Amino acid sequence: MKDKETLEKLRAYQIGVIRSVIASRQGRLGTYLADAIDRERLADTGGLADEEYYESPLTIRYDGLCRNVISLEFCEDGQTPVCLMDGWDGDDFPLLLENLSCDTLQIIAEWLQEYDFIPSAEAAPQTTSDLTADFVERCLPEYHTRYDVFRLGELQNFLDGHESPEFGLNRDEAVAERDRLQLRIYAEAVTAFMKRQPAALPGNVSLRDYAEALVDIAYEAGRRKFRSSDNSRDTAATLIAWGDEFSRQHEDTDWAEKEYLDEICRFTDEKLRSVPSKDDPNAEFDIAFLNRAVLERHGYDTATITDSDLQELAGRMGDYYCDSKFSEDLRTACGDFGLQTME
Repeated sequence: MKDKETLEKLRAYQIGVIRSVIASRQGRLGTYLADAIDRERLADTGGLADEEYYESPLTIRYDGLCRNVISLEFCEDGQTPVCLMDGWDGDDFPLLLENLSCDTLQIIAEWLQEYDFIPSAEAAPQTTSDLTADFVERCLPEYHTRYDVFRLGELQNFLDGHESPEFGLNRDEAVAERDRLQLRIYAEAVTAFMKRQPAALPGNVSLRDYAEALVDIAYEAGRRKFRSSDNSRDTAATLIAWGDEFSRQHEDTDWAEKEYLDEICRFTDEKLRSVPSKDDPNAEFDIAFLNRAVLERHGYDTATITDSDLQELAGRMGDYYCDSKFSEDLRTACGDFGLQTME
């Protein structure tokens, strides 16, 4: 049985996710009839019948009865999310989401996920790069006001050891939730990107394949802190040109015979090595690393240590090092290198 505090956190998260969907639909999502966008999106999936949702309408229990939800929408204030309920007698009424139980909110969330309003997420993505974040923000204009993005920031603060709300989660559970949220947001951004692009693409590839290649190239470039110049638009134009070139090169590639990830990694690596990267005054460079082999060389048993354990251990080492020997060792290294002081 979950305690009251945990249930309230879960309710806040569920409402936040549903609220984000409503915001993405300009404040109202009807649950009876599909609009033109949804008819096109679901036409090939068997998810529509006579322009209605296949198992329409969304039904929840209220006052001990099963009632139909006409729409999910905002109140007149444009902020408060409600279910517009079918009163059956013609007197429809709004029901605040905050008054619903977690089980009922979960039913709504599952309905939204069934019809792809909430992209599903299973695998864990890599850490967000600046270029990936820029892509997501451009594709999702409401990005900074979304609850799931706010939740993502809270989780990352918690994992980074900064001050954050108490989640009632251990580190592994927090990592899993963060990664699910990141992947779902990435998937939503790619979908939004594909919807607004013209049909003609380099190499006549599908829109999804082109978007995937472009995001993969941008992610790797961001991971390596690539900047072709001080102008971010120049860097973006370079990456788009690389995405175009890759798509043309592989117009006729049968990906059942070739491994896509091997090809995109090889292509991106060659491009990044061929173009000098502008020095970033804020770039950071690792001076050490910690892995199981290092621990074993120092006589420690690593049979049960997890990646999260290694991350925490590395964080503690960084704290100890910065508090004591870092300045001394930095002066020694700079002196050996011959770097002059500003005095």
